Order: sequence, then C-alpha cells, then structure tokens
Amino acid sequence: MSQKVARLINQFSPDNYKLLLKIDPEQLSFEGEIVIKGKRKSKPSDLKITSASIVKHSKDGDQNIAIKRINNQNTLDEVRLHAYNLIVSGDYTITMAFQGAITKPMNGIYPCFFKHNAKQKKLIATQFESHHAREAFPCIDEPEAKASYDLTIISPADQTVLSNTPINKQTTSSEGLTTTFETTPKMSSYLLAFVIGEMDHMEATAKNGVKVTCYATPDQKNKLAYSVDVAVKSLEFFENYFQIKYPLQKLDMVALPDFSSGAMENWGLITYRESAMLIDENSSSVESKQHVALVIAHEMSHQWFGNLVTMRWWDDLWLNESFANMMEYRAIDEIYPEWHIFESFVAHEGFSAKRRDSLKDVQSVHCDVAHPDEISTLFDPSIVYAKGGTLLYMLMNYVGEEAFKKGLTNYFNKHQYSNTEANDLWQAISESSSKNINLLMQNWLVQPGYPIVEVDWKPGTKTVSLKQKRFLSNPNDNPGDTVWKLPIASNLKTDKDLLNESSDKLRIDEDAAEALILNNDGKSYFIPTYKQKEHLDNIISDIKNKKVSVINRLLLLDNYNLVQRAGNVQTTELIELAKAYKGEPSETVWSAIALSLSEAGRLIEHDTLEEKALNIIALDIMNDLPENLGWLDRPNDDSQTLRLRSLINALAVGNKSKKHIKQGLSMFKDMKIPSDLPASTRSTVYACASIYGTDADFGRLLKMYSSDLSAEEKEEVASAICQTKNEKHIAQLIDLLKTDLIRRQNLMSWFASLLRNRHSRNSAWKWLISNWQWVEEQFASDKSFGYFARIAGSVFSKDEEQKKFIAFFDDKKDIIALKRDVQLASQEIESRVNWRKRNQDDLRKMLTS
Repeated sequence: MSQKVARLINQFSPDNYKLLLKIDPEQLSFEGEIVIKGKRKSKPSDLKITSASIVKHSKDGDQNIAIKRINNQNTLDEVRLHAYNLIVSGDYTITMAFQGAITKPMNGIYPCFFKHNAKQKKLIATQFESHHAREAFPCIDEPEAKASYDLTIISPADQTVLSNTPINKQTTSSEGLTTTFETTPKMSSYLLAFVIGEMDHMEATAKNGVKVTCYATPDQKNKLAYSVDVAVKSLEFFENYFQIKYPLQKLDMVALPDFSSGAMENWGLITYRESAMLIDENSSSVESKQHVALVIAHEMSHQWFGNLVTMRWWDDLWLNESFANMMEYRAIDEIYPEWHIFESFVAHEGFSAKRRDSLKDVQSVHCDVAHPDEISTLFDPSIVYAKGGTLLYMLMNYVGEEAFKKGLTNYFNKHQYSNTEANDLWQAISESSSKNINLLMQNWLVQPGYPIVEVDWKPGTKTVSLKQKRFLSNPNDNPGDTVWKLPIASNLKTDKDLLNESSDKLRIDEDAAEALILNNDGKSYFIPTYKQKEHLDNIISDIKNKKVSVINRLLLLDNYNLVQRAGNVQTTELIELAKAYKGEPSETVWSAIALSLSEAGRLIEHDTLEEKALNIIALDIMNDLPENLGWLDRPNDDSQTLRLRSLINALAVGNKSKKHIKQGLSMFKDMKIPSDLPASTRSTVYACASIYGTDADFGRLLKMYSSDLSAEEKEEVASAICQTKNEKHIAQLIDLLKTDLIRRQNLMSWFASLLRNRHSRNSAWKWLISNWQWVEEQFASDKSFGYFARIAGSVFSKDEEQKKFIAFFDDKKDIIALKRDVQLASQEIESRVNWRKRNQDDLRKMLTS
C-alpha cells in the first residue's frame, strides 16, 4: 500500500460481527462467513470495508439493497460494495463469504511450529494488531470501530480452541469440532484473537473469581506455574489500583512457539513468545524471571489501558503503550518489592528514551499517522514505550500518586468501552490533582526531544540559576527555541517546583549538608549539568562515599555518557568519572558503568595496547567484587546479588581476566546438561566457550542450540555463539541465518548480535546486502522491519561505515515502513562519526600515557 486512505468509521460504524471461520491447519487455509450489523453514516452508492490478503469475496443471501458488484481495492486494503442506488443513512446488515490463506509471516492468521513426541506439529494463532484483522475477515479495521463479536470456529476435533471469551457451545460433526464462543464486550478489531492446537495448561483463580489459565505446547507445561502466579497477582493489583473490576469472566495466556513481538494483549486471551512467559523455577535466571514478570504485568495493564479504554486513532498509541510501560513496573514493584524494580526502570527505560530522543528528527510521543503502512513505525520502544512511560512517571511524581490514581479511576469510569484522546486523560488528572495537566504535558507529547538544564549553584548559597535548551547528540544540529514546562524534582526544598521559562532562578528553602541534585531519582525527564566545579566535585565525593541514592549514582554516569557524545565533555572525563565508582555494590549502577566502558571501547577497537589499558581500568573499578561474588549461586542470595554476579563475571571475562576465562572454560568442560551450571553465570560460561574455546566447544554449543532447549536457554546459547572471534565459526553462523534452525522471530537478535560483534560486523552487513530481497519478503509487514537500519545506526561509527549505510539504504529510504528508521539511523551514525573524530586521539593518549 502507498496511497492515503480515508477513515472508514466515518461512513459505516459496526455494532456486531457474527463471524464463522473454518480453519484447515493441514492445507493452511481458511474460509468464512460474516454478518456485520452497523450504522451507515453517509450516502454514496458504495460501502467500504477493510480487507487484505483474502483471496475471494462473495455476496450471499437475500439482499434488501441489490449489490451490483464487489471490487477489491488492494492498494487501499478495501472491499467496495457497489449498489445500484444510494445507500442512505441508517441501520444495515452486511453478509459476506470469503476465503484466505494461513501464511507464515506472523500477522493475521498464521502457523506456529513445534515438536512433540518427535513429531512436527503446529498451532494456529492470530496477531491482529495493528491492522491485520482485515487479513482474516472483512471488517472496519480501525481502533475507533468498536463492536461486539460472536465467533464460531470449525477446527480439527482433537485440538484445543481458545478465544477472547469462554466457550458457549461445542459440537462434533463430519466437518470437525464446532466451537461457539460467548459474545465479547464492545472492543476494537485488533483485539480479537484465537489459538487452535495441541496444548496443556495450568490454572488458578483470582480473588475476584476470574479463572486465570496459562497454556503452552505439551512439553512446556512444567514451566507455567510462575506465569500463573504473576498473572493472578498482577490482575489483583490492577483491579485494586484502578478500582475498576476486570470485566471478563476468564483470562487465558498462551506461550506460542512463533511470535513476532514479545506479547499481545488480546482481551481475555493474551499471547506471548515462549521466552516472555515460560520459566523453569529450578534453572531460570533472576533476569529471566524479572523479564517475564514485567511482560505479564505490561499485558495485564493493557486489559484496562488499551482494551477497556482505547485510543481513538493510532496517533495516540502512547495512551496504550506508555501507560503499560510505566504501570508494569508499578505492579511488579508492589509484587516483588525486594527487586527495587524502579531502579531498572530509570536505568533502562529512561536511558533508552534519552539516547533515542537526542536525535534531531526523532518522532514525538504523539505522532500523526495517515496510513496503515505508517502504523508499524509508531511502535518505537524508546519513544512510545520508554519516553512515554518516563513522562507518565514524571507526571505521577509531580501530582502525587493518590491524585494520579484517582484520575485514572475517573478516566476509566467515564470512558469504558469507548475511545479517547490525550485531552480526555489530562482532564481526568487535572480534576483529581487541581493542576492544569494539559498545559504541563502538551509540549512533551507533540514536541520531540527533551532539555539539558545548566545548574549554576555555589554550595552553601541559597540561589540557583537554571537554563534549559533542547539536548541533541550531534552538536552541529540546531536545538531551536523549544521551552518545556519542566518539573525540576530537586532533592532539596525549593521555592519552585517547575521551570517554565528558558531561564529562571530558584531559592533553596532549607539548610542541607548534601549537594543539590535535580531530576532527583529520575522523577523528571531532563539532563542536569552542574556548572560549578565545586558543586560537581561534592556530588562525586558523595558518590564515592555511597551517600547518594542508587538511582542518582547511575543517572550521573548515564548523563555523562550522553553529553560526552554531544561534545559537552570528553570521553576521557567519562572514564575518570567511572573510576569514582570503584567497588560499587549496585548491579543497576554497574549496568551504567559497563555501558560507559563499552562506549569508550568503541573508539579503540582493534588497538591492542589501548584495549589492554582499558581492560585494566575496568578490572580495577570492579575491585574485589569478582572474588567476593564467585561463580556459584548460594541458597541465601538475594536478587541483587544474583544479578550482580551475572554482570560482574560477564564483565571480567569481557575485559580478558585470565583467571575468569580459565574458570569459565573449566565449567563448560565439566557441564553435562545446562542445569549443571548456576543460572546467574551460565551465559558467561557459554560465552567463554564460544570466544576462547576450541572448535569442539563451538560445535557443542551449536548442537545445544539445535536440541530441545527451552527458549530462555536457546537465547543464552545464541548470544554466546554470536560473540565468537573465529572467522570459520562466523561463516558457519552467517550460513544459518536463512535456515529453519533460526526461527524468524529470533533472526533479528541474531543479526543484531553479529553486527555488534566487531569480528563479524562486515560479514553480517554483507549478508544483509546480499539477502535484502529475502529479508523484505519475510519482514516487510512486521513491526521490526525498520530494525535492520536501526541496529546499524546503533553500531556504525566510522566514515567508511557511514558511506556503506548511505549507499545501501539511499534507494530504500522512501519505503514508508523504513523511512523513519533509516533517517534516524543516518543521524545517529553521523553523530557517532563526529564523536569518534573529537575523542579518539585523546582517549588513546590517556590509555597509553
């Protein structure tokens, strides 16, 4: 598609779909009949319905209005019903029959393949978000076109059939199993879902009586208990937090062997990729448990944000995803307080947002979209998810959580089963907080970027001068004159809590021993820079003495990482700051230290002497942490210790600690099965074998990947083997990329890992160029299509790499699904090239002096 289309909801509004689908898993085909009841709003002689990839449509039954022809407008994904006379406004019933194919791209109706009892089997699943319901049945495939659904499915008699609502009736005949489901609530077309196939399950009942059931393929049943528990607790948390009851009778969750995204919030039938739902209580790492818990909480929050109340059009996608991004952390913080999960929120979501949001032409949170081809480009995890979530966290802290919660409850009560825009939410929170939220938040939604704030304060005085301007990672770009209404989030009492102008002064209203810190604990969204050396020195001194909170410790380092890219400080200053964190006990802060050292390392790739010097600095900052933590997990280890052990051992190996490399190789040699290894260090052991092991070790890892490992274990093995330095091994991996050994859902992570590995980078890039037609066929309709350009943008930093990127993508930059990612990747590469030129020589001198 390339033409701009009109909103079909403006000419026909559906009220109910009566949908019959006959699914043939063996022939990978389906046929169906649909009766659509709705209201005609305008008066031309044709009526338009969205439909795509359906090979045949036909009119059926008695017609009150004679239809003279049906036209398929493929470029617009439309079916046009042409009548002899005007179709006047009023209530209508449309009856159609249709046929279609079940195709491998993971949209619409598609197959998922798995093995059981040494036999190849398949599930049939759906993925209709954002605009793929039209590939399964004719409909008004727009979020505002909410309707109820009466779904009947005919499928093989020996298979489980699931959909959004409970089963109303099942009968068996020569055609197979006919399953009729109860009528759904009024909902958007992208939320309809079904799964058919051989599955096993575990279930529990929430306090409200809702039955929560988790499904997986038969061999994975023993990995469902954790998900059931998290799902029940998340459901109960959100009901209490929002003070709105979950409106359905049941909630099913299904782990699918093939799934493009992490998960999908279909109302009452949430679908996941296996690695986002399945946990082995005995062998899964704490990182995997946290990941699964966050994904489940994210999808659970969507049952309210997105399902009960839905954005009117895709330009307000953030109303779904930004809220789910922030609320997943809020739920897990309540369920597992010992995880201190908001430290991870600031470290990962906040930094991801700021890095992406520092590019000149980045999209805004609210982003106009005129055509379905543009919708897939809106799902930018760093903007619509991470930045939007961070802004809502800022808002919650600014108005107070009680006012925030009350506003959400009012919002849901007023708009349930309908559609909204940003102003509807701002009005609800304005009323609950007695603050003008629209005035505060408007610029944050429609304006890309965020400010850097110069803080001019002399310790011991009461007056602070502030100046804000847009922060851009490329100092050659013009920051413009945007001014944000900015919560300053000070750690000290001040006479103002907002910076409303480009510059202002505030007064400190207390006598305090500690240094002033703005954006305290990441409760706002900006970078503070401290102009007075004495001020900054005091903060660094407090960091060395652990007088500063975990979040403030990591934020200072993350902010330095960002501003050194923009030329505000040198990379050598970033390294000097990292040295102040010697012996740091927090894994979250260590993630920032590791990122800072990795950034510096990019400037000296292949420089043996300089690399060795940087390795020594990194190992010195670790101090005695590697020895104290060891390689083996202990019964009384808390989650912080387990995560820190995982990260520190990986860093020790990555910085070429001979002792750690030797230990990792020894543990790999002694391993008989993966569960022999500690969960926290298993991935590091695999990495040792891949990077420093023999051909036989590498072959063993490949054999492990091709065996029946869990999705989590396969991800660990894949990450390890893609770190190899061996040219022969790299060639083996490149040859695997188009084979069935690597599921299409995992190809992107393989490609990203190989491109980030400096030893395999050229081979991975050449593969992309040589296989672009195949890549386009496989991923053009997928939300991840633009990631091929995006990943290169995050890696390339040399003149010759910039030229290669431009040469390859120049004739592809006008493809709608690629345009934004190609543009931003080009800007990011330019920024990195300039950063390299400014800093490389000084860093080399520092490391060799």
